[in-house]
Amino acid sequence: NNRAGIEADIEDNALYIPASDKINSAVSTTGINKAQDGYVKFGNGLIIQWGFSNTSGSTTVTFPTAFTSTNYVAVGNSTGGSYVVINRNSQSTTSMTMSNTVSFEWIAIGY
Repeated sequence: NNRAGIEADIEDNALYIPASDKINSAVSTTGINKAQDGYVKFGNGLIIQWGFSNTSGSTTVTFPTAFTSTNYVAVGNSTGGSYVVINRNSQSTTSMTMSNTVSFEWIAIGY
């Protein structure tokens, strides 16, 4: 497609940016799961994952797809006005442990 400017096409799950092949490969997706616990994988290897947990206490979150290393960043957001703490000692490429008192949403970004 020859596009004059940046365009997002929600119906096609696509982002069009007129630029070099390097940028186009970085923003192209190689996998996507739009579920409540889902992810998007980009052409440059970057993975963004998200999810929801309604379990309180020490909760193990299993990622929808594995990261290639444990060098990812993750944050949690309380859905009930309390706190969420990520326990970095128990993270792996396929899961992480979070301590919480209420249900929470999370997002993790890495490779």
